[in-house]
Amino acid sequence: CKANKIKSITIKLPVVVMPTSYTLSYSGNHHLPYNWQLEGLNQDEKWVILRVHRNDLSFKIHSRVNWSIDTNQRFRNFRLTCNGTDYDVNNPPDSDDEEEEQRNCLCFHVGGFELYGTVYEP
Repeated sequence: CKANKIKSITIKLPVVVMPTSYTLSYSGNHHLPYNWQLEGLNQDEKWVILRVHRNDLSFKIHSRVNWSIDTNQRFRNFRLTCNGTDYDVNNPPDSDDEEEEQRNCLCFHVGGFELYGTVYEP
């Protein structure tokens, strides 16, 4: 991983979805997703935050995790953005260290993305 290389991933769908949940999978062994958010691009072309993950240790236990989304909006484009540190298993972040909060996301490894909800034609 090289510092500040890829901090976001955009997914463009051929259909419109009102999402109810999403699943991420991770298949690496060093830099776990730890701080990120999922956003959807609304009809006004503005990114709406659908779910924020702060110091989320789900990937220390599982390689595939599902989270609910609470929205009544429909989206065609989605974005995952690393918005803080990743979790380096060889150098774990210190949650009491304020400098650690400012450390950039070094790597944002995501192996898979699944979206669940109601599908609408564009």
